[in-house]
Amino acid sequence: MNPSTQMALESQNPWWFSKSFNTGINRLHMFPEIMQYLIAKEVLILTGARRTGKSTIVYQIIDHLLHSGTEKENILYFIIRLELLNTLTIP
Repeated sequence: MNPSTQMALESQNPWWFSKSFNTGINRLHMFPEIMQYLIAKEVLILTGARRTGKSTIVYQIIDHLLHSGTEKENILYFIIRLELLNTLTIP
């Protein structure tokens, strides 16, 4: 794996290394609707305007998954930003 790709993944997935992470303001009122996609094992992509709580919701779901026994290696969070995509290479 390209070093910049690895660094991006590691910085966005602190639970892989048992590091704590901030789950922010409680936004779990959307939790039941989102969980139906996770139960179906579908890829979940949240899109929307900046600063509306998308990352907060994802971190709260990740926290729930970790506390309910999901292996940390089975959780991947990746923020797709244009400036980051320009530095990534896929072999």
